[in-house]
Amino acid sequence: MNLSEYMDEVRIEISKDLLKQDELKIAEVGARVGYETPHSFTRFFKKITGMTPLEYREIVRK
Repeated sequence: MNLSEYMDEVRIEISKDLLKQDELKIAEVGARVGYETPHSFTRFFKKITGMTPLEYREIVRK
């Protein structure tokens, strides 16, 4: 794993923790982990996890 891949993994893990907090909007979570637009965050999150941030949030709420 190179540095870029490691940083991507860390960003995803942090975003998963932040998505568990209902008071944060998905766009805010993306911004906190370094994405300039909500679209780029959603696209990257789905590429890595296989689901959108909203889908992930709904699963962890249950």
